[in-house]
Amino acid sequence: MVSRLAALTNNRRLTAAVLGLVLASGYLYYFAFKAQLEIDIQGSNEAIIDVFWQQGNLPFVAGKRSLTSFGPEMRRHTMLVGHMGSMDRIRIDPGKRPMDATIKRISITQPGFEPLVLDSPADFAGVTALNDIAGLEVGENSLVIRVDGPDGQVGIEINPVRLSGFPLVHLIFCLLAFLVAALLVYSPARLWSLSERIPLLLLIPFCLAVIMASITHFGVHPDERVHMDAVTYYGDNWLPPSIEDPAIAHTFSDYGKSRLSSYEIFYPLAGYISRLFEPLHISGIFSARLFNLALLAGLLLFALARPEFRPFALLLLISSQVWYLFSYVNSDALALTLALVISYQAAYSQSMLNRYLTEPDINHLLARVLVLGGLIGSLLLLKANFLFFLLFLGLYLLWRIFTGDFSDRRLLLKRLSILFCIGLLVPAARYSLDIHANGFDSPQKYQQKIEEKALYIYKPSTPAEERSIYLDIRSRGVGVMAMIVKLKWSANSLLTAFGSFGFTQYNPGLVYYQLLKAVCLILLVTVAASALINAPREIGVLFLVTAACALGLVGISLWASWTINYQPQGRYFAPILAMASVLYFHLRPHLYRRCFYSVLTVLFAMGIYSFLFYGLRLIEKTVY
Repeated sequence: MVSRLAALTNNRRLTAAVLGLVLASGYLYYFAFKAQLEIDIQGSNEAIIDVFWQQGNLPFVAGKRSLTSFGPEMRRHTMLVGHMGSMDRIRIDPGKRPMDATIKRISITQPGFEPLVLDSPADFAGVTALNDIAGLEVGENSLVIRVDGPDGQVGIEINPVRLSGFPLVHLIFCLLAFLVAALLVYSPARLWSLSERIPLLLLIPFCLAVIMASITHFGVHPDERVHMDAVTYYGDNWLPPSIEDPAIAHTFSDYGKSRLSSYEIFYPLAGYISRLFEPLHISGIFSARLFNLALLAGLLLFALARPEFRPFALLLLISSQVWYLFSYVNSDALALTLALVISYQAAYSQSMLNRYLTEPDINHLLARVLVLGGLIGSLLLLKANFLFFLLFLGLYLLWRIFTGDFSDRRLLLKRLSILFCIGLLVPAARYSLDIHANGFDSPQKYQQKIEEKALYIYKPSTPAEERSIYLDIRSRGVGVMAMIVKLKWSANSLLTAFGSFGFTQYNPGLVYYQLLKAVCLILLVTVAASALINAPREIGVLFLVTAACALGLVGISLWASWTINYQPQGRYFAPILAMASVLYFHLRPHLYRRCFYSVLTVLFAMGIYSFLFYGLRLIEKTVY
């Protein structure tokens, strides 16, 4: 017995040592042996910028990825390049066609080296034209590059100054990596049982989201500016505005739409709650971001307090894109939170909703009706993609009726009727407020405002040949398969569902995508086999219902990208998580557990990797 215990101890030590070595090596590879390049750039039109580096007479080495989507607005782009000690020259290719590119600042930083910053006329004077450059104009605080060919190139000579051979910060983080490995290996077995593990694991995404919300610039996340404008309005006002109110003129997007004309419940809620933080004197943007952080904290605490909710929270772990939603100002986070809470209410037999629907005599009936009706009514004031979740809820209710979950169907019908009547009061009240502010002709006013406020390339009246090339690509002769394959709709949708940051320009790239596709396929096959082979027939039917609703949502997104605006955004698929949580709740006893949880672990690890090294690492940062 003693010898066996000794062998087990030795195995644990070896496991902890190997895991610590892996974590430390990963940290060193991405933080000690990589430099970070930042460039503030704008162009006369949209273009792609590539960065290369060179040592001595060796050929230029391409960056791991390109910095994309720089255009008329000055914006900072960030990427990882090689080790500063192995670079003598940086080559920047600003665009692949004739254009003007204006650079205000370039910096290359790496721990252990003196930062290299170009932001003055003297600094920009060292930039040289290499290929297809008509001229370089050095201004007081900018450099204008005039590209006159398909392969414009400029070069920058660098002389890295090493400050220390191995910075102390790297040693500290390597020691922390071994400490984390030891904690993982030597933690009590009870702590790592599945039921106990979910709240602990949710703490990791929550911490990452808090860091992202705390250190990133305002407006570097998708549509955060227009979301923030609407939240700020409700921070100062209680009622929806008139669409003609000059005070909201700044809230319109490039498409001519204002989030204040949306019925979504997120904006008034976030605006009202942001008032609570005024005595703390924190920045307006961070106080607005705190609302979504509080939602994630609420899910974490609910999972900690209620073990029966943990199956519904488990799927939050599979995608860093979901964690990202909780770190900046947007309405998707609230929608997903409500969907998960209602999924729990619909599926758990002892929830408030199920007790209300099944128990003849129930205490606090009015309070329950108001709470549940408010939750259901709020679902009607979310983004349009969550209508598929409502459809799923309806089909799920029918599935439960046919499986015999409700013995008293007359009571069920009566209680549901009351609930829906109360729930409909919520959108009815919001619609009434809109009529009060804008009259009964508000749809016509919204369309007129789109025509007035939209950029020329997005105006409905603009001739088709002059509109943005991403609008109604079907009319431009692009077929569905061409959009999926050549324009990479499927690849971009999958990647943006599992880990693209900023305006989708920061993502791990092709190798990560190929691995992600394989892992997702294994997960889908595992779930399908568990439901259709290993589970009772009624569970198989629920799987088909869930799959049909999920495919319907994907199909509508595909159709919208083809006929309205090409936007392959994986965050539009967030309702699928809530649907899948209901399926998982019923499928748990019949899962091929080892395969299912192994795949989930891989997705969780990939999410942490993408969030750390492509989200937090590359997105532009600030200090509040």
